[in-house]
Amino acid sequence: MTKTKLLFLTSIVLWLGLFSCEKIDLNDNLYSPSFITSIIGDSEVQLEWASDDGFLLTETMVAIQREKPDKFEIHLSEDLKSFTKVVELDNSVTQYTISNLVNGQSYYAHIISRKKGFAPKQSQTIMFVPNRKTQLEKLIESGEQQSVLQGSYSPETNKLAFVDVFHKWTEGGKEYGQIAIMISKLDGSQSVLFGKNFSEPQWSSSGRYLVFRTERSVPITSRIAFYDALTQDTTIVTDGTTECLYPVFSPDESKILYRSRSNTDANRSSIIMYDVATKTSKTIISTQNTSLTNIWRFSWIDNLTFLFSANELDADGTNIYKATTSNGAFEKIFGSQWADFCPVISPDKNNIAFISNRSGLHQIWVYNIARKSFRQITGFDKTDYISEVWSNIQWLDDKNIMFSINYDKLVKQKID
Repeated sequence: MTKTKLLFLTSIVLWLGLFSCEKIDLNDNLYSPSFITSIIGDSEVQLEWASDDGFLLTETMVAIQREKPDKFEIHLSEDLKSFTKVVELDNSVTQYTISNLVNGQSYYAHIISRKKGFAPKQSQTIMFVPNRKTQLEKLIESGEQQSVLQGSYSPETNKLAFVDVFHKWTEGGKEYGQIAIMISKLDGSQSVLFGKNFSEPQWSSSGRYLVFRTERSVPITSRIAFYDALTQDTTIVTDGTTECLYPVFSPDESKILYRSRSNTDANRSSIIMYDVATKTSKTIISTQNTSLTNIWRFSWIDNLTFLFSANELDADGTNIYKATTSNGAFEKIFGSQWADFCPVISPDKNNIAFISNRSGLHQIWVYNIARKSFRQITGFDKTDYISEVWSNIQWLDDKNIMFSINYDKLVKQKID
């Protein structure tokens, strides 16, 4: 299409918009900052945002230029209820550092854009907890040619199972690549291929069994299987008629929890429990007969109860729940307007580590059950990136967790 034709069509669209029956409130056309993120530090936080002066798309698909505000206001709160204006900034500013904060205190912030004659616009609210930075201990740093994701470590056997999404090999003079599970020592040494097209590995408590997800190419449906290191046998748990994810062994190694999702309806999912001895499965929780919609990763508390994350019907955010395997009863542990994923309880049952976008980016957080307080574990550097899809959190003991960061590093972090 020539530039002349493009300009002509654009003018026709704008002309139709001006003379259409749609009522457009131009006083509500002010843009607000978007993609607000926070970088925490010792008694401070650095806020950043995008100053997007793009277009407002109306109901009749007419694009109208958003109005640029005269100023931005940063508002801060300690309880998510009462916000106080911290500073007023020129509309060209996209970064600001707030100092003299209290380490360990939860804060909430949003930004309001203002312009005379226009309705003010408020951004989304984010949460952050400033603190002194503690050094991450690198266990493995793979580099650009390999990833270290979804790590699961067995201290009993000193074996680490992890996912390499960039696994490559040469066959017949050609180079191929595919996602794969690798097994190595905790420092990455003695790394060997466990299987191609596998992911989500989880060792059992003794290190004898490794449960994992395996993909089928036709149809594209994931199945659950587990490997017995003693007999070297692999058992297929599911038949491939539904998409199955997030497998994890119970502490006594007698059961496996996993999520089953319909191939035809993405909102229909269930938590299934598989009995290793009887090779039978039963549904524990289903979105068909509860207020839950999407169900995400889960982990065992003990042999009878477990944690999981899920969305709830007509509610914002992704919440953390506790459930029992006996009757499927569940209760909310904590919830918010943000997305909280991958809950894992500490061995002493005092803390829950999880992934959340509370700070504007996905980071590692810890919730103290007794105090009902939150602590932000990552988010001190701009380069910190935690994938809610490819990350896995594991407690190594009561005070240390292991997780992947930036795809190529497996790290150990003390929580306090």
